[in-house]
Amino acid sequence: MATAYARRPIFTGFWTEGPGRGTPIIAWASNLNCLPVPRPKPLTPDEELLWRSLMQLLIRIPRVTDEDFAHDSNLGTSQYVVLMHLSEAPGHQLRMSELASKTALSPSRVTRVVDDLAAVGLVMRSRSTSDGRGNVACLTAAGMARRREAHVPHLRRVRTRFLDGLAAADVAVAAQVLSRMLDNLKESTGETSGTRSRPGRH
Repeated sequence: MATAYARRPIFTGFWTEGPGRGTPIIAWASNLNCLPVPRPKPLTPDEELLWRSLMQLLIRIPRVTDEDFAHDSNLGTSQYVVLMHLSEAPGHQLRMSELASKTALSPSRVTRVVDDLAAVGLVMRSRSTSDGRGNVACLTAAGMARRREAHVPHLRRVRTRFLDGLAAADVAVAAQVLSRMLDNLKESTGETSGTRSRPGRH
């Protein structure tokens, strides 16, 4: 079986003579213990179709949903997602770190989104009352009302753009497959998925 070798640069010092004096010396070595890395198995036609379709969705969904939310609710996609997760959380509040994990936003990005929502009275930020450490985002009454208003047009968009025409059995299979693909991604990047719970209405 053909094998490929993972190569990595290794800094070994600087040139001390000639025109290249002071230039870093970089050597290339294969992975630890110089073990060959098996070449990945080619994708089957079904796997190729699944992956290409998924890539198309990943490219198209952010653009389409941003336009839909801006038109229907005057919200950004990230803002709606934050409101959604806060509305489903106990007490309608979450630690900022947990909110970042649930929304798949970076800590800095979720902070900016929460600050924007707080500026218009939809969310409040405060210190945690349980241990005094870390910040908590809490959904306000206005934020809950805004989330409910945005839910109906969002639900309509989800159905017309993605789910209409799919049989219930297809939806069930797709949900399991995509959930497992997400778990694979988290495992491969070192994320901890935690306990999976069934989401509420989006």
